[in-house]
Amino acid sequence: MLMNVLTPHINAAVQDYYRQFLLEPPLVYPYFVHITGSERLNGFRGFRLSITLDVTPVVGPHISVGEDRLTFEISAGPEVKLVHYTHLKSYPLPPHWQYIVKKPAR
Repeated sequence: MLMNVLTPHINAAVQDYYRQFLLEPPLVYPYFVHITGSERLNGFRGFRLSITLDVTPVVGPHISVGEDRLTFEISAGPEVKLVHYTHLKSYPLPPHWQYIVKKPAR
């Protein structure tokens, strides 16, 4: 259920970041998402949550373009807000996918 709620927000954030580097927007599939941390932000009975995810965006036939860390705050509704985005690593694309590169990711 968590991935059903977060996947559109994850993909929007990733596509926004990679828009400056790639002509084709990458996607993040739920099986390329690793939860690295979660906490309740306002105590034991609170329902405002923070969740940190490491994701691997891909293009085409699951060609990894990098690794990124995203932190979201989730509250009732559900209301999902991206609070932090960190690009961790870039992967070179194979020669037959170089045509989608605008400029190398930093």
